[in-house]
Amino acid sequence: MRVLFVIFAFWAASIAPSIAQNPDFTTWLEGFRAEATAAGVSAEVFDAAFEGV
Repeated sequence: MRVLFVIFAFWAASIAPSIAQNPDFTTWLEGFRAEATAAGVSAEVFDAAFEGV
């Protein structure tokens, strides 16, 4: 689980600058959160990975 979090955090950090400029980021993030939780990523892990983004 720790490895998944680290991979996810690095991935999120790498795409954050380009997505943050998009006004639809909130909409995308809500959809991505639903996909992530459906794939088994806990809400705590998701929130930690996207904190401050």
